[in-house]
Amino acid sequence: MSEKSHECSRRRGAEGSDGCSCGNASTQPWPSSVKYLSLTECTPSIAAALTHLASGPAKLHQGASDGQALPSSAFKTEPRFTNTLYGRLDARGAAIRLLRITPGGPTDPLHGSLEVANLDQPPAYDALSYTWADDQGDKSLKETIFLGQQYTPLPITSNCSAALRNLRRRETQVVLWVDSVCINQYADDERSHQVGLMGRIYSLARSVIIYLGEDSYRGKSTGEKVMDRIDYIWHGQLSLTGSYWGQDNLDTDFVDFFSRAYFSRLWIIQEIALAREAWVVCGSWRLNWTLFGSHNLKGLEVRNYIPSWIHHVLGGPRDRDLKQFAELLIATSGCQASDARDKVFGLLGLSREATELALVPDYSRSLREVYMGTAALLLQQGVADLVFTAAAASDRSLEKGIPGWVPLWNNPMTVSQQDLIQHLIPLLHWLYSR
Repeated sequence: MSEKSHECSRRRGAEGSDGCSCGNASTQPWPSSVKYLSLTECTPSIAAALTHLASGPAKLHQGASDGQALPSSAFKTEPRFTNTLYGRLDARGAAIRLLRITPGGPTDPLHGSLEVANLDQPPAYDALSYTWADDQGDKSLKETIFLGQQYTPLPITSNCSAALRNLRRRETQVVLWVDSVCINQYADDERSHQVGLMGRIYSLARSVIIYLGEDSYRGKSTGEKVMDRIDYIWHGQLSLTGSYWGQDNLDTDFVDFFSRAYFSRLWIIQEIALAREAWVVCGSWRLNWTLFGSHNLKGLEVRNYIPSWIHHVLGGPRDRDLKQFAELLIATSGCQASDARDKVFGLLGLSREATELALVPDYSRSLREVYMGTAALLLQQGVADLVFTAAAASDRSLEKGIPGWVPLWNNPMTVSQQDLIQHLIPLLHWLYSR
């Protein structure tokens, strides 16, 4: 069994090894709303490709290899128990599974049951936001939760196990949506459909539980200390300067705290932005998420340690139009996702307009198809300026077989303004000559 995280990772679609073989596509192009032209040749150069905007992704499925070995699913062979553990969900509806955790003590085995719910009439539940890997980067499925009356074992990561144990109660049941447990990770079609519902899952949850891990991180017990300081500062009872907590310790502890893998994970953008209410859990501490962006903190040195996307999420709209969606793709280009396709799929819950134009998760598509299809849709919907800028800012050496007019959404866009202008000259010339 692979130890690579499959955090919604999928098997790549069938790909050929040649260039855009226009006229021989074996599948419908993605997304279906984009109007493509059937040309005899497709060129990867920016200027020529933009002259015939739709020619690049005309036959995506048989295009060149994207040059990246996408992470394979941690579940390669479907075990027999999934047939009984996971009943088939309606792929066209709003059905999801929820995990009901059995009460227990700290050392008791994890046990729970799965029940089907409908988002059109959702019951009360909380949604878990976490990372698959622990603070050592371990993504292996070495822990177990037992499900149902037959105590069917389901492998989970150690960080998922720690989160469920932290949230479990001694006397009452806890109802959660947890991606690795509630989605049948062996069924590609179900995963695609459930990822498409994640925007609703997190927005309809009673609250989103942000699990950062236990107090210790990389051998240092700083988690609860930082949570304690943020709580005091928010209530106006403590300054970040002074003898109570020296500046040297402040620098080190806050850097360690916000260096946790959680704060660089792409999926949390959607999970937090759509939450009715979000709570940060670290060890025995629990704080409301809004404290991390409160005005009490913004005027103090702590603002230098909080990732910039946090303020972007707290201040941004819950539903973004296509232009705002493109801006978000660029702003989060430095965030991490184990599957590069999730740099697009992981943000779709924040743009109803994008999903209405058939930009929906489909893990049968290759990385090349997803990035080209996203760029083509944005271009044809009038968001050319942002697409051109992002494409020019992308490091083309990172991906092979993706045309130069397509932004590499998984590449942090940090080129200098001078280099950017040089790249944009032929594009601007083409635009103004039309």
